[in-house]
Amino acid sequence: MIWLPFLLSVTLFVWLCLHWWLTSHAAKTARNHAGIRIVVTGSRGKSGTVRLVHSVLSHSGIDTYAKISGAIAEELRGDGESKLTTRIGPISATEMLAAVRRGARDGAQALVFECMAVAPKLIAFVVNEVVKPTIVIVPTIRLDHLEDEGHSLEEITRNIVSPLTGFETLITGDTDIRVLETLRGLAAEHDFRLIEAAVHDSQPVILEQHPVNVAIALAIATQVGIPHEVAREAIYGASHEPNAGIGWWIEHHGKRTFVADLGSANDVQSAREAIDAVRSFIGPKVPIIPVIANRWDRPLRGRSFVASAALTPGDLPVVLSGDAYAQSRVVARRGGLPPQRMERLRLVPSLTFGGITRAFNRWHGEEPEAAVLLLENMHSSAVRALRWTVTRHGHAVYTDRETQGVKK
Repeated sequence: MIWLPFLLSVTLFVWLCLHWWLTSHAAKTARNHAGIRIVVTGSRGKSGTVRLVHSVLSHSGIDTYAKISGAIAEELRGDGESKLTTRIGPISATEMLAAVRRGARDGAQALVFECMAVAPKLIAFVVNEVVKPTIVIVPTIRLDHLEDEGHSLEEITRNIVSPLTGFETLITGDTDIRVLETLRGLAAEHDFRLIEAAVHDSQPVILEQHPVNVAIALAIATQVGIPHEVAREAIYGASHEPNAGIGWWIEHHGKRTFVADLGSANDVQSAREAIDAVRSFIGPKVPIIPVIANRWDRPLRGRSFVASAALTPGDLPVVLSGDAYAQSRVVARRGGLPPQRMERLRLVPSLTFGGITRAFNRWHGEEPEAAVLLLENMHSSAVRALRWTVTRHGHAVYTDRETQGVKK
């Protein structure tokens, strides 16, 4: 009897090893079929860059399979079809291995992957062992994921890029001199070609896409031999992020609230850019109410967001939520935010239209209009509930300056 559990354990272990080896071998065979292999890593702009690069390549006659691995995982096929990835549990390297194989089954000549790994060792594993890219793209480096990647732009850049091997070219759209000087040094150390994609006034303007990502996609076209005129036309076929560039108006108690989800801007600098874009839509006089949801496993990020929000002028509140609410209050108080301006967002009121409109009415004070901006909110149940309620009851509009005020 004692041998039965032992034999079962050994059998399971052997089966797992064999399954992993077969999966890795199949991925290697599939990977070698594609002559162009691209991984997009870094801090910001990864998903948008993948969509633009996929559009440039596929609409220029190169069969391309792309995988977006963010909070909303999606596959972009060579025939233009997009498909949401069914994900059970958190993202893992096995998802990337399966994606490499699906790209080969599609007969893709080019593979484009977003690397959502955060820890430098995991980024290196995805790049060096799973995809083995010919080109690496780093759209930008920001002060994000400080606990895993480092505490300065130079340190984050080096920790992400230095462990990567085997690729020929690295393309970046970053303009910070600290990032660029670090990348230039790494290019000399590791013998890869560094291309600094610069934004030009003459480049196409793509709705809901950052100009830096557009510049990178056009630089990719140059690298693979696509004529510039062809690439400029092909890039307009890029798909869009779900709910990107969309906000919601809520009417309540004779007042109006504009709600925008800026939760994908995971660092203060990117959030500032996103807030400026919303400001161009709502106008300079509408006051802003930030809603910040802090994660217990990202204390440094939360601290930076709350410290910045504490500098918000006026009398309207700063709304806090998430696991680290108590710590957020301490940081806000030390940053000079008086206790009477701190509000807490709770789950139950956020589930109903009446609950959120009462909260909005209280937050407004005497202001007839205000903008509620959801920041760093991906892991707060209360903010997710608020967003769900707003999308069901609000009046959705595009906020991009080319389509401002148009109903979704």
